[in-house]
Amino acid sequence: MLTAILLSFIAVLLVSNKLLEPIKDVCANLKSVNDGTYKSVVPMTGDDEVNKVLGEINDLSDRLQASLKQIKTDKERIDYIFDNVSDGLIVFDDAGNVTLANKVASTIFDISSLTGRAYNCLTLDDAFNSNLKKSFESGENCSFEFAGNGKNVYAVSLTKLSRGGFVAVLNDVTTTRNAEKMRSEFFANASHELKTPLTAIK
Repeated sequence: MLTAILLSFIAVLLVSNKLLEPIKDVCANLKSVNDGTYKSVVPMTGDDEVNKVLGEINDLSDRLQASLKQIKTDKERIDYIFDNVSDGLIVFDDAGNVTLANKVASTIFDISSLTGRAYNCLTLDDAFNSNLKKSFESGENCSFEFAGNGKNVYAVSLTKLSRGGFVAVLNDVTTTRNAEKMRSEFFANASHELKTPLTAIK
């Protein structure tokens, strides 16, 4: 009986190891899905049911790896666009903390990394901080102009996102505002200069 029990134990152990070995291989390979080095394990256990389960795990892992590759590609594309648009872009959470910002926005505020900062730590400009505070509290959109470094003027548009948070777009309108100022000054000067000869003619 002892011999039979010992032989049965050895047989069960061998069979278990034979069944568990491919499962262990699949588990080990699943850990490599995230870095894109996953390789399917061909199920060869001798048990059709186990082979079927292992095959389904392989299929799921293949689809997961393909999805991760697509997500990585999409993220790289979005990051490229995000950092190469001409406008400053800042994403805030509902509390007004920066969760994402592009290079243009960092240049506008002259801060190397905006992520993690509160909105009122970006600038001392009262108009900027008060407008953002009002929108964060009310959950409404707002638009206003902001003199970044005293030389450039930016049109700021803050929009509430449907899934929470806000996105701010800072568009440099310095050239437009300077042209408007020059046009206004020209007409003011022209009007002033024409007053004297017109009076004399009259």
